[in-house]
Amino acid sequence: MRPATALALGVGLFSLAACAGAPPRSVPVDFGQGPIALEGFAPCSDAPSSGVDLSSDDPLVVIVHGCFASGAQFRVMSELFELNGQRTICFNYDDRHSLRATGRTLRRGLDTIRRRAPSREITLLGHSQGGLISRVALSEVDGSDEEGGDLHLVTVSSPFSGIAAAEHCGFVWLHVLSFGITPGICQAITGHKWTEIHPSARLWRQPRPLHAMVTSHVQILTDEVGACRRVDDAGECAEDDLVFSLREQRNEELEADDRFRSRVLTVGHSAVTGSDGSLPRALIDALQREGVLERPAPERALAFERLVQRIF
Repeated sequence: MRPATALALGVGLFSLAACAGAPPRSVPVDFGQGPIALEGFAPCSDAPSSGVDLSSDDPLVVIVHGCFASGAQFRVMSELFELNGQRTICFNYDDRHSLRATGRTLRRGLDTIRRRAPSREITLLGHSQGGLISRVALSEVDGSDEEGGDLHLVTVSSPFSGIAAAEHCGFVWLHVLSFGITPGICQAITGHKWTEIHPSARLWRQPRPLHAMVTSHVQILTDEVGACRRVDDAGECAEDDLVFSLREQRNEELEADDRFRSRVLTVGHSAVTGSDGSLPRALIDALQREGVLERPAPERALAFERLVQRIF
């Protein structure tokens, strides 16, 4: 590989280098039958916790964070769900691991939850890479064959056609010509998932169908062009909030599923979930319109709005 090509590949993948592995946080979870261990599952908060009580029959939302994030960054979204009587728990993982390996861990946890609470409504909400892992867990990964229950998938800003910046990682001819340098660069920067995130990856060219236990898949696409994540003292954009294009997020194979529906929001990649400290008004509205986040009763609407403003 010529030095210029290697440099271009390194620069193109630089945004993914921030994905640094970290031990996933886990705490015991109690469904009313005594606490059990669920790898990666913990409250959506950094506050110390001895466990999570999920013994009620309230609908459950499982939140899966994206790259270079954690469940704690979804504390605000978690609080919004809890305000409406929907319980939440976050799934944490090492974001340099294989998507399939992480999907298997998530799937084991979901299967356990469904066995412990077979009639409970469950929504799996994944942002960015978390959406990829959620989709893999409910299709690519073998698990329980039980079809009962009420399970919904919601993905936000997820690159289901592969990450354009990782395109070189899928060029077999380049792997040969570079005498193995290209795969080494790809793995060094993105971790063990490097074969699964580029546009040529089979996961996205030939995606397996969702399991029959999934009732619906709502995809929230974000048109991030022109979005700004951070403004400098002069009022100029110091860091944009464009991570994935609409082309990277769309996948015709996924959209062919009768259970699939989508919405496009004009908002930045981090701003959509409020992880940049802003109010995720567009996402709240979209989730309410899709019935994922329940609308407050009319008599509680004003109180809910005041609580939202206070939280943010």
